[in-house]
Amino acid sequence: MTTRASATGASRPLGRIYKNGAHSNSKLLYVFIPGGIIFCYLPGFCLAISYVAHPDTPHPYINFVLFAMLPVGLLFSAIGHRMARGQWKGASQQLHAQLAISGAAFMLITARYALAGFHVHIYPAGVLLAISVLLMLSRFYMKHVARERYPWEQSR
Repeated sequence: MTTRASATGASRPLGRIYKNGAHSNSKLLYVFIPGGIIFCYLPGFCLAISYVAHPDTPHPYINFVLFAMLPVGLLFSAIGHRMARGQWKGASQQLHAQLAISGAAFMLITARYALAGFHVHIYPAGVLLAISVLLMLSRFYMKHVARERYPWEQSR
């Protein structure tokens, strides 16, 4: 471990030390955490615009790229969480939260276009909307269950 003397004479480790004692000195955190957020939330915004705002169904390659971004974003989020925390504990909660926020983005943009008078088709926008609502409800439920089941892990 590399140390450096501070102004008071005490040495401290370089990098960041987390609450659980994990030490991250990697600059890759600047790639994985923002990349995970962007790749998770972008499909939530773009799929709603492409399925609801445009009268024609988007090109299959565009759909493939948008749907492929979500697993890449989840993978980046899991790796970033692992690098930042130093353990895998809580990675599934992080991924669940990413999916719920992406679903909320999809739901809000779809609702915006539906209120503006655009027609929301049952397939695929309606199915994705139902999945988005289920993801948000499951995240809310799991957050409630975790708070009731593990009160000692809550921040004070």
